[in-house]
Amino acid sequence: MKISVTVDQLQDGLARLVDFETGEHAFNMPVELLPPDIRENDILEFSITRDLGRKQEQQEAVKDLLQELLQGKHLR
Repeated sequence: MKISVTVDQLQDGLARLVDFETGEHAFNMPVELLPPDIRENDILEFSITRDLGRKQEQQEAVKDLLQELLQGKHLR
């Protein structure tokens, strides 16, 4: 999924981003996560995907930790 946003405002280390197509759905993002030369009224494109591999890794790590806790391996 790709979305385009307009940089509506830059203030206090945050960029206020607004959906380019609708002008709705504003959200803030730290400017440090954006290109260094970002300016108000710039248009950015985001690509959003689900990372199912990392999700699975995270679930397995939590499951393993829970097993260790239930077996008392972290108790002193």
